[in-house]
Amino acid sequence: MRKLFVFVCLVYSFVTCTIAQNLNLDVSGSTIGSNGVVRFNDPSLMGEKRGVKVDYSDIRGSCFLNNNWNPAVVRLRNKATIKFSKLRLNLYTNDIHYLDPTGLELAADSKIVDDILMFEPDDSTKIVSRVKKYIVDGKESFFLELTQGRVVLLKRILVTLFKGEYDVSRAKNDFRFVKKVDYFLKFDTNLDKLKDLSKASISAHIPLNEKNEEWLKTNKNKLKTEASIIEFLAYYNAISR
Repeated sequence: MRKLFVFVCLVYSFVTCTIAQNLNLDVSGSTIGSNGVVRFNDPSLMGEKRGVKVDYSDIRGSCFLNNNWNPAVVRLRNKATIKFSKLRLNLYTNDIHYLDPTGLELAADSKIVDDILMFEPDDSTKIVSRVKKYIVDGKESFFLELTQGRVVLLKRILVTLFKGEYDVSRAKNDFRFVKKVDYFLKFDTNLDKLKDLSKASISAHIPLNEKNEEWLKTNKNKLKTEASIIEFLAYYNAISR
């Protein structure tokens, strides 16, 4: 109950609900998770979620989608939305991190979250990232939606913690975050995993007819990078409406 009371107070003082619904229906210990809201970088609270109690400052690399803080709108599964002035997403624990009014970094379980829109700090009309949950192979993960339209390019970044050998000079093991990136194409409700970023991989899912081939040639697009595939899908979605 104490964790629930603290969370409700923090939400009331720090975030703004944009839909007039009772958040107490969603903000409960059983829904948010056993850890509730915790202070970030407390190994006794954060580490136990993944079975490793280690201070984040002792881990090399980053577990965040973006190290910077961004204004964001978080949509819950009941369609209620909450605004945060400073938020970032932990892809190792799938927790949402935000700052309380005193500047203390807090982390909350994202089990009740459906999707997140992150904006430029200096321009609230410019979307930096669209993040949404999807289930692949029975596992729910956050995906970046890189395009909008009939065909959506999705990017999944899975973060794991690698435990290296014991470092005698530091008297501790060498820990580091490891990121694995996969890409998917979403057609309606179907998600198809891309073997790699290549023309052959794209053509296995999207027929490259004469018109599409002509566009690729004119725009010198070889479909070998994330940016080039995003550019092609913007064209493809526009003509497929």
